[in-house]
Amino acid sequence: MSDVSLDWRFVSQHYIQELIAKAVDQHQLDLKFKPSLIVTAGEDALPVARMLKAILKGKGNPGSSILTLSSSLDLYDEEANPYNPSHGYWGNNS
Repeated sequence: MSDVSLDWRFVSQHYIQELIAKAVDQHQLDLKFKPSLIVTAGEDALPVARMLKAILKGKGNPGSSILTLSSSLDLYDEEANPYNPSHGYWGNNS
């Protein structure tokens, strides 16, 4: 066994949202980046994409529509055939 100590850090959703808003302000993404589509890879990225979408809509045109598309590929399902992985995708147009 290795003698590695684990350093656990917990962050809140509010803190993540503040970091995204700070990055948008610092890089002026609301002025330079006007997406009509945000694509995420994996289900875990969807909350962050929705936060980015909300911040961009709030700073730019609140009436604008940004489509969010999330895609995932499940290769680790014990019951799934490894030669036929399951693929899912979800869209949100709010």
